[in-house]
Amino acid sequence: MPKSWIYNSAKTEWQAKLQRLGLDDAGTIDELRRRMSEYVTAPPKHTPRPNPPSRPEMNPPTGTAGARDTTTVPDVTTGPPGESVAKTINQIRKWGCHFDGKDPVAFLERATELKKSYGYGDSQMLAGLPELFRGEALLWCRNCRDEWQDWGDFMQAFRDHFLPSRYRAQLLREIKDRYQKLDEPFHKFANELCTLMRRAGTLIPTEQLDQLYENMNPQYRYHISRGSLQKISELSAHASELDASDAECRARRPAPKPPVTASTAYGRTECCWRCKQRGHTRRDCQRPMRHADARQPILPPPLTPTTPTRTGTVGTITGPEGSHLQTFLADELPKFSTVQGPTDRIQHEIRVTTSVPIKQRYRPRNPAMQAVIDRAVEQMLRDGVIEPSNSAWSPPVVLVKKRDGSHRFCIDYRRVNDITERDAYPLPQITATLDKLRGAKYFSTLDLKSGYWQVPLTAKSRPVTAFTVPGKGLMQFRVMPFGLHSAPATFQRLLDQVLGPELEPEAFVYLDDIVICTRTFHRHLVVLREVFCRLREIKLRLNNDKCWFCISRIKYLGHIVDRDGIRTDSEKRLESPTGRLGRWAFELRQHDFEVKYRKGALNSVADALSRQPVAAGISRVRCAWYQRLWKAVRRNSAEVPDYRIRAGSYTATCFTNSTSTKFPRTTSGRSAYPATTGLGS
Repeated sequence: MPKSWIYNSAKTEWQAKLQRLGLDDAGTIDELRRRMSEYVTAPPKHTPRPNPPSRPEMNPPTGTAGARDTTTVPDVTTGPPGESVAKTINQIRKWGCHFDGKDPVAFLERATELKKSYGYGDSQMLAGLPELFRGEALLWCRNCRDEWQDWGDFMQAFRDHFLPSRYRAQLLREIKDRYQKLDEPFHKFANELCTLMRRAGTLIPTEQLDQLYENMNPQYRYHISRGSLQKISELSAHASELDASDAECRARRPAPKPPVTASTAYGRTECCWRCKQRGHTRRDCQRPMRHADARQPILPPPLTPTTPTRTGTVGTITGPEGSHLQTFLADELPKFSTVQGPTDRIQHEIRVTTSVPIKQRYRPRNPAMQAVIDRAVEQMLRDGVIEPSNSAWSPPVVLVKKRDGSHRFCIDYRRVNDITERDAYPLPQITATLDKLRGAKYFSTLDLKSGYWQVPLTAKSRPVTAFTVPGKGLMQFRVMPFGLHSAPATFQRLLDQVLGPELEPEAFVYLDDIVICTRTFHRHLVVLREVFCRLREIKLRLNNDKCWFCISRIKYLGHIVDRDGIRTDSEKRLESPTGRLGRWAFELRQHDFEVKYRKGALNSVADALSRQPVAAGISRVRCAWYQRLWKAVRRNSAEVPDYRIRAGSYTATCFTNSTSTKFPRTTSGRSAYPATTGLGS
């Protein structure tokens, strides 16, 4: 391997070179080499170099003996062209500062800093520019470098070529739109925003402080007052304390458990069991049958286009507040689409008091109801709510009819509840909850999407929730199902831990209903943002279709709450009785006495009748026996002498002596049905 030139030079040559540079030439040849190497690699010094020692051939004439040699060696940076320029370019190459067309402002700032730090002149920087450019930028430098007389010409040409035409206006827009993100540390946000403001160069320190305060997280503004700040460093110190407190709170929280991922469910209507492919059924399959050794993976179903996020129902608020609310909801609600449950803060445990499992017989269903059950089970399998089970427990499935005519899938856990320990966690008192709503002007109600299904079950409790589905076998819940008597206490405990007493009385929860009530609009948005952040933090999703925002009147716990106060909801009054209670109410109307409440289990019918409205009647459409009685009176009134139709109203004979055994009749009659019902001939 050939040696470098540094090893081919003799010691006398090294001494001559060191003397020309004004360095010490004493020592061994290795010391001379090391001294020269340190001199070449060291940054250039900008102080004048001392004159070299006089050589014999440079001694002054006899007449000037003793006079100093005034001949000076030029500075390294302006020394011999072959040596000083190469050294300068070598040093610029070691900077590692390159420009390839990206972030031109950062490149100019870095190059100017290095130029000032090393004390290089304009000619030296222009000579070393080829070492700073790469790619297309290097070609531009070669084409234009003859036009630059100094560093200022280069910077002006560089800005004109690589910066946009309206760069300053674009920079001001970036400053205005740069807000601190939810989990972004303040120091990172402040550094980026201060960099943008410094590059803009048009904001004074007070304006920079105002812009930084306005764009930071609203939670910081809630704790830091603008009037007490004079410098950006003071704001950074306060914000750093808040970041440290938040980090300490996060460190004290229990470590989150890995989220439960829903497995891809097999659907007979979506996947062919013969070829193991989706998109057709066995009857429509045209492919050859796959054997057991040919492991063909089942492809996932095709992705469906996503629908835009609904922003809930907004009240009648208008004007600037209405537009501000719409902007606020459009920014906050889409963030819930990225939340993947269930929550990792709590798990529901079913503590049974016996080790003997309960198995109940499955209740047969007609084909229509069985189809409803099958659809519900398939949907829950796709959502990861249930999973196949090998449990010995098996409560029956029940369908509960909703108000809109659809059916709700439920499990009859009554026998399971009988052998389960009850959770003593208290639920909020309704009277105390309603008192918190007094005096508020803005109301918002939040509804969680299948709230119980966002709470996972412990692995030990899952077999207890198993149920039988004909044709699909035994299934068990992975999340907390409806029907368990301790489920409300678990859910109430979760939301109490999330919202906490610090948000009361402006935000509180009763089971899965979250209510926000404030006196001012601005405070309402602040509390809403805080509640949204806490719900997303524990992985709880909202049902936007059932949420109401900034309304002036709500129905809550059977009451109507508005700015005027709290009153009972008139729609919660008992409806007109039907069936057996309806016949009793109809017969008792012909007697001149009032039905009152009396304690005792035998008076359950009278108890129900005593709570009916005064003008309650029996709807003709809902009671078939009433229709038959009406037709009998119309057809032949002699067969039914106790009833008459007078002036389009159905009346019954009134008995004035309720203690008589003969019940003497009078000519007076009592209305047996309101005349406004529309019944008549």
